[in-house]
Order: sequence, then structure tokens, then C-alpha cells
Amino acid sequence: MRKPHGVDLNDLRDWIGLLKQEEDLVEIDIPVDEVHAIGPITRSAFKRNLPVLHFRNLLHSEASLLVNAFASRRRLALLLGTEEGHLVQEYIKRSDRNRWCLPQVAEKAPCKEKKNFHEAVDIRRFPQTVWNPCDGGPYFTMGMVRVRNPENGTANVSVNRLQVKDRNHLTIFTNKERGLGRAIWKYWERGEPAPVVVTFGGDPFYLLAAIDTPGPDEDEMALAGGIKGHPLEVAYGEICRDLDFPAGAEVVFEGVVHPESYADEGPFGEVNGYLSEQGVAPVMEIQAITHREDPVFSGTYAGIPPVETTVIQDLMIEATLTKTLLKSGVDVAQIHIVPGSGGHQAAISIRKRNESDLRRVIRFSMAVLPIKQVLVTDADVDVSIPEQRQWVLSTRFDPAKDIHLIPHAPAINIDPMAQELDGKKTVTKMVLDATRPEWAKGNPFIIAKSLVEQAEEFLNKYVPFAPRD
Repeated sequence: MRKPHGVDLNDLRDWIGLLKQEEDLVEIDIPVDEVHAIGPITRSAFKRNLPVLHFRNLLHSEASLLVNAFASRRRLALLLGTEEGHLVQEYIKRSDRNRWCLPQVAEKAPCKEKKNFHEAVDIRRFPQTVWNPCDGGPYFTMGMVRVRNPENGTANVSVNRLQVKDRNHLTIFTNKERGLGRAIWKYWERGEPAPVVVTFGGDPFYLLAAIDTPGPDEDEMALAGGIKGHPLEVAYGEICRDLDFPAGAEVVFEGVVHPESYADEGPFGEVNGYLSEQGVAPVMEIQAITHREDPVFSGTYAGIPPVETTVIQDLMIEATLTKTLLKSGVDVAQIHIVPGSGGHQAAISIRKRNESDLRRVIRFSMAVLPIKQVLVTDADVDVSIPEQRQWVLSTRFDPAKDIHLIPHAPAINIDPMAQELDGKKTVTKMVLDATRPEWAKGNPFIIAKSLVEQAEEFLNKYVPFAPRD
């Protein structure tokens, strides 16, 4: 079992140091064009399962750029101090509400080593990347956007795509149904500008909490402390004095979103592999930038899944689905979010006792967004193995009887198959029942995992050749 790293890691530089120890980071010192070259390089590096890339000599930026920093379950397991096979259970344990803890103000804030205000502000000093040729312009894709709800005082943080407009303006892709959007519109209803802070880098556990969805009135900062196992150290803004953020952040943008301030946004190659339509989005006016000496900026590629964002989201969805099904009373053996599905497909194996078990799986799993397709199998199937999923669909599934459709189910906004119904996005969801009926013939068998491991150990020892194509 790996040593838990929670308390030892306080910022992105600690994480970079750990990745170096693991020989899972490559520093690139040759000149690279961050505007057009980074996107394809990041995508190809992810596909080839290469180490994290740190570009330290960008042609048009004063900062370096880190990509694919959390782009594998192996790295997430390292971050949480566990093994890949225990990753979901470890995340469930760490994100339990009883572990949440409020942040504490840091004695020193490295994020404020350099300060620029008003006319000295220029966000174009940092890596502006057109991640896909179809994008409507350069985007910051790893910014954690924080705002406080003016009605109840609860702060929210989320990762949003941010389109660069000029030296001190960017658009924030959000809507009224999300925590960030709700808070911004609450300020607008009062005729007030919404104070907003965007951070890049900082405590890795803050990023996990920002991608998770704990609830509409829950502060992810406390969740981040729970995942970390220790309160986060925070600083408060120079202009947005009511907003806290990780004191070890690499770069911080502070500013406001003025009432009814919109600008064109998009198109953008999204994490579902589809180009979003051009629309409008709230505009943030940047009034201050603070950052560390020699800041390390963060970015992530978006496109056909899997990508870094979906790797992290799949962990969150799997954890949420696991906790949800625990409440159903069904004896669940295994849950797996299918990579490449963008979180839309889940495979669930159960120890089925009767037909009501299947009905409960349908009801509870369909309540978890963004899941819309579920394969249910018996417990003898390892649903994480694609060949075994295909096997049961071929031998235990009758399309005439075993397809269950749920029309007009809630959908996420960026789902290209979603349709409007009463002002809400809906989609038809589907459950495939591949559990074995009692009347089925034949006795299925699967070679025991221990025997497979023994065979692999033998081959690795006595047949040490690379596999042939």
C-alpha cells in the first residue's frame, strides 16, 4: 500500500516533485508554440500514456505550462496514497462528509509574490492555447472559478472553460443551473457586479473538489480539506477580499462580472468530442493578477474522450454511483464507468436475488448524472474488461426482453442528444439486462484470477519478450 500523500502535498510544485520521484514527468526545454502546438501534443501524449509534460520554454508566455498532470487513474491513486484497485473506495472514504474541514489562513501566501493591478493587468502573459483548430479562440481550460452566493454566503468553486478576449477580459462558460452561474445571477438581480477569483495550480485536492459535485450549497473548500485529510491553507484576495483560495496557487485572477455583461463565446471542442455552438457567456473583468515567481500554469485538452478531465470525472461518477447503489439494498459486486463514454456508460455487476434487484438498479443508477446507459451483469463478470462485457451481451442478453428505456430523463447541457422539454434538457436513457436467466443453458466458467496471475508471473519470468503486433 502506498503512503498517503495528503498532508505532504500542499501545492502544484509538491505534486511536480512527487511525479519526478516516480519518473512520471518530462521537462521540455526546447521552444514550443503554446498557441497551436500544445493541443495536439497533449492529446497524443495522453493517448500514448506518456509521462506528464512540463513545457518550460513557450514562445509567447512568461509562464511555463503543465499538462496531463492528473491524466490517469495511476496518478490519481498516487495522489490519494492508494493502489488503482482501491481508488474508488479510497475516494469515497476521503470525501465522506464527516471528514470535511474548514480551511485555515496561511501565514505566508506564495501566490502573492508578484502583484499587478488595473492597467498593469494582462492575462495574455500566460499560455493562451487554441486546443483544437475548430475552437473560436484561445482558452484557459484548468482555471478554478470561485464565487460567493450573496444570499446565503456559501462559496462555490468549479472548473470552467475561459475564453480569452483581451488583456483584462475573459468569458466564463456557465449557466443559471450551476452553482457558479446561480451565484453570478443572484448578484445581477441585486444590480451588483459579482466578485470572482480564478486560480491556476495550487493544492491538487482543491482541483478534485472543484470537479466533484457535492451539492448546490456546499463549499468545495471544506470537501477539499476532507480529501486531503487536513485543512487547506488559504489566502484572501487583494480586491475580492471576501473570497479565499489556496495560498499556494501559481496564478490568481481577481475581478468582477458586471450585471448583464455578455460576450460571444465559442465554438469549443468539448470533452464529449463535439463542437459546442457559438453563444454568449458572462464576461469577467480582470482587475488584479497575483502569481508566484516563475509561475507554472496548468492546462488540459478537451476532445473525444477519454481525456484528462473525463479520467477525473469518471472517478467522481463511479464514487457517486457506488454510494447511491449502497442505498438501494442491491448486493453490488462491481461498478465500472466505461472509459471513452464521457461518463455516460456504466457497467454494474450484482448478486441478483430477484427481479426487484434489477428494478432498483435502474431507478437508482438513472438518477446519477451524466449516466444514461447501464449494462447490468451477474457477479461472475469482471465488468472492467471489455471482452467480458461483450461476452455477456452475446450470451446472456435478449434484445426483445432485456432493453429497458427511460424517456425524458434529465440530461447534462452539453449532451448533443439532449432535447428541450418544459425548459429542461432531457434524453432517453437505457439499461441492458445481461444477468443470466434461470432457464439459460450451459455452465459459464471464468479462469480464476489467481491462476491468471500465476500464468502472467511465469511468462514474465521465462518468456521476457515484448508482445508482437
